[in-house]
Amino acid sequence: MAKSNPNIPTVDITLQDPVTGYVVQGVVEGVPPAGSTYAGIFALDAFLQDKNGSGVYQMTGTVAVPAWRLLDSVFSTVTTTALGTAQNSTPTAAQLIGGNVTQTSAVGNGTVTLPTGAVLSAAVTGVAAGTSFTTRFTNLGGGFNLTITPGASGITVVGTAAIPSGRSAILQFINTAADTWIVYVTVSA
Repeated sequence: MAKSNPNIPTVDITLQDPVTGYVVQGVVEGVPPAGSTYAGIFALDAFLQDKNGSGVYQMTGTVAVPAWRLLDSVFSTVTTTALGTAQNSTPTAAQLIGGNVTQTSAVGNGTVTLPTGAVLSAAVTGVAAGTSFTTRFTNLGGGFNLTITPGASGITVVGTAAIPSGRSAILQFINTAADTWIVYVTVSA
């Protein structure tokens, strides 16, 4: 029989560490509790199964500040957003989180301006340091480069930010602090 803790009402506890009492395994409804509000509750590398079957979360933070990562599954849902042939674009946080964005650089070299860190954080449920997601951005052609540029604040772009015509890039977004993200850009060969 699962145990409960009034401080984490969305979690059914299935296993606790016998010495520390920290939650080691459980079942969660929705997104796992994260942040310093939940200090001293979860063990390092604890696992929570999503009650609705969307996956398993692994605790990647600290005992003092829990953070969670949804482990990869065999299948995932990806939403493709086509930004068209505009020279410059500003994809939304939701479009980037969807996982696949395309644009055609038909007019000339262009820029792809990312949202601010605050806008991105507001769009990610349960965001905490260490939260990450990946987006594939494809320059479908047209003969010109598209360059990934940071939003006004809270975003740092690392790597080769220019995506040549006919190539894709993987953008890995990693939250490093409140409203602060690093985006690692890796362009395909």
